[in-house]
Amino acid sequence: MSIIDQLNSRSIYDYMIIFLVTLNIVSNVYLNVFSFSNPTSFFQSWIRLIAVPAFAALLDLGIKYFVLKKPIALPKTALISGLFVAGILDPTAPIYVHFIAAFFAILSKHTLKFASRNIFNPAGFGITLTGLIFTYLLKTPIVGSWWIGATLLVIPFGLYISYRIQKLPMTFAFFIIYPILAIFTLKLSITQVLDPSFLSGYFFFSAFMLVEPKTTPYTFKAMILAGLIVAILSAVSPVFLPTTEFTLISLMLMNLFKDVLDEKLPDE
Repeated sequence: MSIIDQLNSRSIYDYMIIFLVTLNIVSNVYLNVFSFSNPTSFFQSWIRLIAVPAFAALLDLGIKYFVLKKPIALPKTALISGLFVAGILDPTAPIYVHFIAAFFAILSKHTLKFASRNIFNPAGFGITLTGLIFTYLLKTPIVGSWWIGATLLVIPFGLYISYRIQKLPMTFAFFIIYPILAIFTLKLSITQVLDPSFLSGYFFFSAFMLVEPKTTPYTFKAMILAGLIVAILSAVSPVFLPTTEFTLISLMLMNLFKDVLDEKLPDE
């Protein structure tokens, strides 16, 4: 068996977990989110990285076993949602905010369905709903910091994930167009747009969050259009909703039209 065959023999969920755990840890170290000179900050960071995915996994197990009467199995997709929440939300936010976002993510996974599939990206939905509640109802802005994409390690990991699930057209459609539009709508300079910290954060979104297989189109033309739609909405929405997680709201809107895009733009 060749190296490529060996790599492809593992589940994409296994790679997602491995990559997200690695990016969470490496980005924490790189950004010095926790400090050895501040034990409270150090332990809080590790507690968040462990507790949030664990909470999501246990909640998913509980729903499957006690409500849906399904046998116990490793909740890989719930772990992935928890890792996304832990790595995207502001690491300085209270940990209960992360738990609330993880709760909404897992709840949406089991309730917001159409034709037996998720309507929304679960982690994206959980983070978006939590942000909207805290920002507009509780008057405490909570948005994603996307610190998990702080290092360029996100590029090889993201390319592999997007390649394995056959979503590269969507990844590149968003990643190429969004920075160009951001120059005009967000008033960013070319230097800011080309800054590695800016590009790596949005590459993480385009290669990990944007391309969730069950909630995004699968035909080539539909993937291109979906990436462009999210890029345009993400670039325009901050003008009207400056304190909101605009990329994820744009993603949620695109998720709603997944089936329409596939139907109207089939492969030849």
